[in-house]
Amino acid sequence: MKSLQERITLGTVQFGLDYGINNRTGKISFLEIEKILSYCFSNHINILDTAAAYGNSESLIGKVTETNGFNFKVVSKLPNCKVSEVHDIIIRSLQELKVDSIYGYLMHDFEMLVQNPQIWSILEGFRKEGKIQKIGFSVYKPEDIHWLLDHKISFDLIQLPYNIFDRRFESLFPILKTLQVEIHTRSVFLQGLFFMDPNSLSTHFKSVKNKLGEFRKLLTEYDIPIYAALLNFVFLNPYIDQIVIGVDSLSNLVENMNADHYLKTCEDLYLKLNTFIEHDEKILLPMNWKNDDLVS
Repeated sequence: MKSLQERITLGTVQFGLDYGINNRTGKISFLEIEKILSYCFSNHINILDTAAAYGNSESLIGKVTETNGFNFKVVSKLPNCKVSEVHDIIIRSLQELKVDSIYGYLMHDFEMLVQNPQIWSILEGFRKEGKIQKIGFSVYKPEDIHWLLDHKISFDLIQLPYNIFDRRFESLFPILKTLQVEIHTRSVFLQGLFFMDPNSLSTHFKSVKNKLGEFRKLLTEYDIPIYAALLNFVFLNPYIDQIVIGVDSLSNLVENMNADHYLKTCEDLYLKLNTFIEHDEKILLPMNWKNDDLVS
């Protein structure tokens, strides 16, 4: 069985953008990016997740990895664009990352496939040429995967949200593994929502304030840090291949990697952690949050 480190994919959105409602430091400095990637390279964190839409994240990754001789598998994503732009965008990503071939390439906006099926043919062409090893999708709703399965789209990799609250995709995991699809999950921390004081949250989150309070109470009782419970809950799902997490500093990353010290306790508490499931997509999907109404 892979260790926690081996199943962690480093999300790099904060390399190029200010991101997350609990982010108080903004974009990460170049020096800190070098430290973070050096740590990853030395500690079996082998996959980086980025996107053309993440500011200059791709070029920063390319610069640091080339300068330091780091060798990572990289997953990037195609932004919303015209069909005529797809080829050049992918080539630009390869150039920015300073690689001839990329491990994974996903359609960032699932609706692009529905509206322009020919984009998928372009991605298949890049895979056939060996410039992309695995192609797939970044999705937000289970209906997206049902559509792919119904239309018999053959994909290698899927990225989807999954955390203690968001369990909408669980029933699809066995089907995806039967099809040998690699499952990457994101949003383990729900953009930092789990770390915020429930009493500071706005009325938008009123329906889950008590649940967040009970979650914290349970962790206090068993002396488990919030990050450790969140990471181990996802890690304990055997269907998940990689867990994408973002960090704002090297110390933040190192702290997260200490989550494995609490694995046994989280294993014992798994059934209790399982009870914090939430169904309201107004809570589960940050795209439904009101930017000016996150905290009271």
